[in-house]
Amino acid sequence: MDLLRGAAYARLTGPARSPARMALRRAVLVALLVWAALSVEIVKSNVAFPHVVDDDGISVLICYLAPAGPLKSSAGGRRRPD
Repeated sequence: MDLLRGAAYARLTGPARSPARMALRRAVLVALLVWAALSVEIVKSNVAFPHVVDDDGISVLICYLAPAGPLKSSAGGRRRPD
């Protein structure tokens, strides 16, 4: 058990500024923000303000695809050198 604890500690306290770690941290942050936004939208549309008539086909599609725009623009601006 001590071996696993030591390995986890070494992994977590390793080089904090490595590009891979920064990219992973950013990806996790973006994923959590998108998850939270979608969760709020789902609760709002299904629990807080439910619709009597089921006519929300395009609005649901727009709400689900809306986070794709900022993700695409943030990743598309930078290119890795070959």
